[in-house]
Amino acid sequence: MKPKLLLFLHNPELALSHVGGLAVLERQLFTARRAGFEELWISGHPLDLGGLRLPEGLSIHWAKDGECRPPYATLASGHFVRIPVLRSIIESTPKGPCQWLRGDAVVLQWVPEGSDRAVAPKRIQLGPDDSFIASADADDKGPCRDWLLAVGIKPQDGFMARHFDRRISMAISKRLLETPVTPNHMTIASTLIGLTGASLFAIPGYWSSLSGALLIWFHSVIDGCDGELARVKFLESPGGADLDFWGDNLVHFALFSCLGLGLYLAEGSALPLALGAASALSGLGSAAVAYLERLARRRDPARASAQSKLAQLEETLAARDFIYLLVALAALGWTRPFLWMSGLGSPAFFAMTLYLRISKGVGHEQSQRTDSNPQGQAGRASAGHGSGHQHVHSGR
Repeated sequence: MKPKLLLFLHNPELALSHVGGLAVLERQLFTARRAGFEELWISGHPLDLGGLRLPEGLSIHWAKDGECRPPYATLASGHFVRIPVLRSIIESTPKGPCQWLRGDAVVLQWVPEGSDRAVAPKRIQLGPDDSFIASADADDKGPCRDWLLAVGIKPQDGFMARHFDRRISMAISKRLLETPVTPNHMTIASTLIGLTGASLFAIPGYWSSLSGALLIWFHSVIDGCDGELARVKFLESPGGADLDFWGDNLVHFALFSCLGLGLYLAEGSALPLALGAASALSGLGSAAVAYLERLARRRDPARASAQSKLAQLEETLAARDFIYLLVALAALGWTRPFLWMSGLGSPAFFAMTLYLRISKGVGHEQSQRTDSNPQGQAGRASAGHGSGHQHVHSGR
């Protein structure tokens, strides 16, 4: 029997109050579904959920006394917990009763099937950032928004993005959480800012290049807001991720193209045009390879579960620490060295991604053929034609 989540609705006013762009109860429903729960029971006076956005795949019931049968986890509706904490219950399915505590206060409880009340529950202390108590007081929602936005930081963020850019983008996102602004709005705004900055590089001159570099940097900062809003408001979608991906790469294409054009107009040499074209086209090629890998991971769960070198390169492609180098060189009036570095480095990066894509595709096909004919493979190994096959991971 699959575990259920039982929410205790002690304060209806708090449950329907908004924080971070969602009602408290609405946020609990999405958290439960993202953690893997398919069935949720609410203990308390029934409320009208017609005005709430409800997650797909979650069956919601109003519980009467004793109606929700174990196994289930219990949680107060006003107590937020991180998704990995709830997911760990489903993945481990403890055999005995458990309690997760914040200090001395019980936050979560696990009631297994056939639970014996005489058995003392196992007590587990939550980490300091694992939970947060919501408040209906409008003046007390700032700390809760900060706690919610902490999920905006991504493991693949570069050093400058993590320690500098994110501080700015999260401050902006915090002020946008309670507004109608959507992640796609921020993606489009970021892309337009980036394209404006890139176009300034086509104008010869120190100040146009420096202004363009600063706008490109600001684009990279604002570009963090779409993901932050999406994760906090549970608005992530493949379409939104694709819009963000291609918006970023369109800006990169325009940047290298305009940088080459601007230096060509300033110097009259065709070499900057060639370097700009090489950077722009190979960057677009790397993006196309990374996008094909992204689509493959969506179609193949096994491919998505394994981390690959190609996936790591895709994360490198998404990193933006190079923009700080662009700003520094533009401030020194040295945009030509940046164009040389990109003109040589971008094609090499494209060649590497293309090689990994082709070699991994061959390895994945061999692995699938082997998995589809295990008896034949075992027979060949036992017959002395080799000691087996080399398994190639198919992606993240």
